[in-house]
Parts: sequence; structure tokens; C-alpha cells
Amino acid sequence: KAMVLLLRVGLGLIREEERILTAKTIQGLSEIKGIQLYGFTDPQSPQFDHKGGVIVFSLNGIFADKIAKELAIRRGIGIRYGCHCAHILIKHLVGVGPFLERFQHLMAILFPVIKFPGLARVSLGIGNTKEEIDELLRVLADISRNRINNNKDVEGKINDFIKARAMKVYEASPDN
Repeated sequence: KAMVLLLRVGLGLIREEERILTAKTIQGLSEIKGIQLYGFTDPQSPQFDHKGGVIVFSLNGIFADKIAKELAIRRGIGIRYGCHCAHILIKHLVGVGPFLERFQHLMAILFPVIKFPGLARVSLGIGNTKEEIDELLRVLADISRNRINNNKDVEGKINDFIKARAMKVYEASPDN
């Protein structure tokens, strides 16, 4: 039944719509601070014609499972996260060397609830709309801003603490 539907709509039409949505998503993701894209990211490249509607990315400082959870909680947006059946490649991309990989394997056996680095993946298809892409981008930008703002808040609190302690030390100095 699915094939009949796809053939009725037309595979060429589906492919073109997917290409438009993929290009829009990649453009929007590339404008969000802290997002790193993997794979073909230039819609003008001849290679882009061979790209499907799958976009792999990371957001600095946030594990992929946390990104997926935030998207699901905030707007019911579903994405995949992890190593996507490409463990060697993903571990290489996120900087997990052989020693750390062995250590993670041991930790996963001892503590199965521990999360490990991976990448987030958006998969687009015939059922997606431009409005859904806009919503995804809006929420990811918000997650990025909040993460960045939270880091600035923590840095600010640490700096305030250091200044307060320094003032106490200098006020209590016998030279004053």
C-alpha cells in the first residue's frame, strides 16, 4: 500500500519536496550558534543531489539525547540520537578514541543508565512541512540560546564569587 501511494504521488515530486525541505533545514541549522552539521551541507553542490532528507548534527555542550528530550518535551518533535548504526564513524566524529571507547564500554556494563556522546539526526520526508521545519529551528535556537545563557549565568556567578572573596581578602589585608 505504501508503494502504491508513493507511486501515485510520484517519486520525482517526493524527491524534489524532500530536497527543498532538506536545504531549508540545513540553512536554518547552520545559522544557529553552536550547531555543527555533518555530511553534505551545500545545496548548490552536485553531491547534494544524492543527499536524502537525513541531517546529522550536534549542539555544543549538549548530549544528543538531551536535545531529543528537549525537542520532544517542548513541541512534540521527534528526532533520533546516538550512533545511528555507524558507531566507528560517530565515535570518530565526536572525538572518542580507542581507549575512551573501551572505558565507555566498561562503564556501560557497570552503569547502564549512563549516557554517552552521540549525534542528533533529523529525518525529513513526505509528511513534513515548511512550518514544521520553522518550528524545529525555532526550538533548537531556543535550546542553544538557553544553553549559552545558562553557561554565561554560571560564569557570572563564579566571577561574582571570586570578586567577593578577593574583596574580603584585600579588605582584611593588614596593609590597608
